Amino acid sequence: MKTKELYIKYTQQARAEHVKWVNNIKLLISGVNLDEKVIALNPVESSFGKWYYEKAILLSFSNSQMVLFDIEKLFLSIHDVYIKIYPIYYEKNKSIIGSIFGKRANVSAHETILAEQYYEEIVLISDKLKNKINLLEKILHATSDERFEEFVSFENEDAYKNMLTESEDDGKYHYGARCRS
Repeated sequence: MKTKELYIKYTQQARAEHVKWVNNIKLLISGVNLDEKVIALNPVESSFGKWYYEKAILLSFSNSQMVLFDIEKLFLSIHDVYIKIYPIYYEKNKSIIGSIFGKRANVSAHETILAEQYYEEIVLISDKLKNKINLLEKILHATSDERFEEFVSFENEDAYKNMLTESEDDGKYHYGARCRS
């Protein structure tokens, strides 16, 4: 599989993981008892976040830079809204007995309505995010294989050079704030 095809596949998987994440929030609000870890609270720890910060960020060339910036902004916005839902279902009235048996706190009707409103906001932002991901995928498809390979090999060369400079430094002694080099 060519590098370009692999990155397109990663992008498609990330979109699917994002949809799964949003669907899990809907399940949570609908009353399904989900473990806290199923819906990542920290954006960097989510599957989508790992894709973005490990793989997608390498694709920031020419036309895709602004799209990636928009994707990150929308992605972080979604997590900001989810942070408002999280305490309603996981932090309110935590008890030792409830945590042992895996029960969540009872959620009032008012809190359910509030969580549903936050969920609707997540859906709106998610739709914009999916549109940006689709645009990124179109940019990747439109990029020639040669151009894509050049860019990825350039990124790999930078990583290789960084690795070499770090390994050359291993034999030196360092003393506090001032180091002897």
